Amino acid sequence: MAERVVRIFLASPSADTLEARARVAQVVSEIGADPQYAPHVRLDLRRWDDPARPVVCDRAGNPQQDIVQQVGSPGECDLVIGIFAHTMGGTLPTERFPVPAEREEPWHCSEWEVEQGLIARRAVWVFHDQRPLTATGAKAKRESLAVSEYIERHNPPGAPMREGFNPFSDLDDLAGKLRHGLRQWLSSRYIRGGGADADPAPSDLRAYLGRRSEYWCTGAAGRLDRRFVNLTLMVDHGLTHNGPRHEAQGRYDRLSALLAERPDVGAWVLVGDPGSGKSTILQHHELTTAAAALASEVDAPPEVCVWQRLSEYSHDSAPPAEWLAARWPRDLPALSALPGVARVRFLLDGLNEIKAPDRRRQLEAIDRWTAWAAQQAHQADHVLAPIFSVRTLDQSPLGAGDFEVRQIVVARWSRDQIRDYCAHTLGEGNALWPRIEADRHLLELSELPFNLWAQCELFSALGRAASDRAELMGGLFWQMLVRRVHDGPLKVAGLLGDEDRQLIANGKWKEKLRALPDQQGCLVPWLDEAMQRLHRLGRQVSVSREELLGGLAARAEWATPAQWLYAVRSLQLIGEGGSDEYSTDPLLRCTHQLWQEFFAARGLRFLPGQGADRLPDLRPPALAPLDEVLGKLGVQEPLPGPDPSHWEEPVKLAVQLVRDPLAWVRALEAVNLPLAGRAAVACREKAERLHGAAVFDGLRQALLARSRDPAVDVRLRIEAGLVLGELGDPRFEECIGPHGRYLWPKQWVRVPAGRYTIGHNNGPADEGPETSVTLAAFEMAFAPVTNAEYRCFIDAGGYKDERWWDGDLARQWLREGIRNEAQIELYRGLFTRLRQDCEGTIASYNNLTESD
Repeated sequence: MAERVVRIFLASPSADTLEARARVAQVVSEIGADPQYAPHVRLDLRRWDDPARPVVCDRAGNPQQDIVQQVGSPGECDLVIGIFAHTMGGTLPTERFPVPAEREEPWHCSEWEVEQGLIARRAVWVFHDQRPLTATGAKAKRESLAVSEYIERHNPPGAPMREGFNPFSDLDDLAGKLRHGLRQWLSSRYIRGGGADADPAPSDLRAYLGRRSEYWCTGAAGRLDRRFVNLTLMVDHGLTHNGPRHEAQGRYDRLSALLAERPDVGAWVLVGDPGSGKSTILQHHELTTAAAALASEVDAPPEVCVWQRLSEYSHDSAPPAEWLAARWPRDLPALSALPGVARVRFLLDGLNEIKAPDRRRQLEAIDRWTAWAAQQAHQADHVLAPIFSVRTLDQSPLGAGDFEVRQIVVARWSRDQIRDYCAHTLGEGNALWPRIEADRHLLELSELPFNLWAQCELFSALGRAASDRAELMGGLFWQMLVRRVHDGPLKVAGLLGDEDRQLIANGKWKEKLRALPDQQGCLVPWLDEAMQRLHRLGRQVSVSREELLGGLAARAEWATPAQWLYAVRSLQLIGEGGSDEYSTDPLLRCTHQLWQEFFAARGLRFLPGQGADRLPDLRPPALAPLDEVLGKLGVQEPLPGPDPSHWEEPVKLAVQLVRDPLAWVRALEAVNLPLAGRAAVACREKAERLHGAAVFDGLRQALLARSRDPAVDVRLRIEAGLVLGELGDPRFEECIGPHGRYLWPKQWVRVPAGRYTIGHNNGPADEGPETSVTLAAFEMAFAPVTNAEYRCFIDAGGYKDERWWDGDLARQWLREGIRNEAQIELYRGLFTRLRQDCEGTIASYNNLTESD
């Protein structure tokens, strides 16, 4: 059996329990070293006075916040031990530690800690020192009476602490009772019962579901914003579907509805851009299924979800089944027993975040999860298809053998969704939506929920929209500082300078969204340094505390690395890998990968001017053999493009962060032409303003040449063409007309005047007879209408403008949404025949636009 970490939180007022606290620590250490328990569990005692990791308290702030930030919340531990003698300790501010409606007085510190364990349904033991009060005076007597009332209030029959209440007469009595109780508790859960395959009791499962529901609904994991859950999903019809793989008709606003319609799928892969809401969808699904099970009158819930971050999994971790079992709550029987009483679904977040030193070993780790998913698919009906989330389809377990894997694509938000969200957040008639609608780049930026949320947050403070992602992320960071600068962790000297604090106080930060406070304190420089260093490790997103802090270049006038880490954790930029109940991995990571990419971009933004040897490896990943890729494609499945460099997002942010991005683009052209093009797109307006409209003409010609070179891999040619469409094809001129922006071809094919033969006598009736006609000279565009040209029509609202709809029926459909049932039935039959016999059906029709 794998060793399990058992977290024990020690709660007590410090005034008269210091000796008792020391004795508890001694007993826990003694049992942790006992050969009977050491092979099975590692006891982790969480206490503020731990000599190995003492809490650094900011006396100007609230010590309880310091304890939670540095030690952790009692609700995240497996056992909470409370010790009380004759004092309750200090009280907590209600604005930070709100009290229930039925309670009038604020929480006492230790009382609040015990309460968190009860709320999370953890094991809670309270020890009460029965020795008489030695202090004199009215205040001491009032304190002692308050403790007695607290114990009596929580100790009637049936109260939540009844089984865990333990009076003790002296320290030896305390040690004896704790030693006996802890040995018995560990044996029943982790040695005899913990590894057994006995079925979990329904009441245990209901308690577990209550904990998970509370976890997502309270501050334990941050507030889950339900406005982000109403996302559009496009279902994948699979590899053998004779038609478009991802159908727009298969759209859902709830994951549960999609899963219920397709119960036979072996595994699901949830695909979406960073910030599209993938994690939110999975977390919300666990929340809603837990709530549904708790509301059910039957004891065995219909579905139990097990959510886990795959950023904690490494290429050299244990096999998936063992790794998941080690993260299952220790107060329940083995995970393998759960399918006996409930249907189990694993929600595995971030397949692309598996830690590995290179892409090959990451793919090997993904293969292990693919094999595990195949085993799950072949188990009994009570094991439901697992769901993986990834950024791109190339990171999903495709071609998984004899079980069905389907994709769910998280679509970007539509104009209507963006407009409605702005109205919901900022009110009807808000000024943000018209600005977004009028700017194509802002519209694209706002299609991701995270970006739109950030725009609304910033707009309230700035009165304008952030122009790009660099301003968006920088503005969010400034807002974090504004809200937290007076909290204890941010008040430490050497984190920010006096001028930085002045900018925050007078609101001048609003003029410096790209220029974070990095000149006087260590807060931002160390974020830049640490995140760039992490990103150089590859796709790794989690590191140990020693790795994170060890490389920071200290200065005498700066704060210590420990104080810096405390500050960035209070800003919720970095979190602990072991912060939820599934995790025992003591790694640190960014709370969102977008933050890692942003600060990595800041860390390397000036490097092109310091020499190419300072830059990371920006070359594109190697291409898989084309024949191998083609062999795995399904019917009508598009050829996947090349993998992007994992530096893609930091580079595109870096060019937005510097005053002049030209050095960056020139450096990229030599090593990664497509990335150079995408970086140029990200900073095009700025670069053209500084260097003129022709600044990227050479880059455009290089991309055009690659797209037309038959010696180049077709995937690279397609990629070059797609980038060229974004950057601007040199064969087109961008113009502004009465209906908006359009592209005008620079190259035309001239057809000279003369007599020409048209039609023929042996073809369809409407293509004959053969006729000789005289034509004046004319010109044709060098290519059919391109996607880039047609996009101008869409962006200008062409589909909503009646003048472009031919016929009264079409315009009536636009206005009223009428259905022409006769036409629908006609074409439904036609499409059915096309799928069955495409060539024969086409041959039987003279003109597929006619009804004959």
